Amino acid sequence: MVIDKRLDGRCLPAIVLHTSVPFGLRYLDTPLADVEPLILAHLAEILPDLPKATHVKCHKWRFSQVFKPVAESPGCLIVNRDPLLMLGGDAFTHSNMDGCLQSAISVSEALQDKYQL
Repeated sequence: MVIDKRLDGRCLPAIVLHTSVPFGLRYLDTPLADVEPLILAHLAEILPDLPKATHVKCHKWRFSQVFKPVAESPGCLIVNRDPLLMLGGDAFTHSNMDGCLQSAISVSEALQDKYQL
């Protein structure tokens, strides 16, 4: 979702919206043209003063919903130490935006430890 108001003449602000797993499953086979208004209506309830978007792109993540996260929710998984191979994402925490951020922090901390940053 893009709001057409240039901050410094170089870029437009953007908002990324995520739905819940139950919402995604419920509307998985519903056309995007029918789902998008539902999401935008809910956003308007939450943030009624938000300016109207100039562009909206809806996308379904059919295969990315986490039903059963990795045991003990480690945030990331180090598969190999040398060369370093790590896995991250909400599958290693819990399935929502906070889970993605928590995993990103975990990956960042693991990289800092590995490379003594």
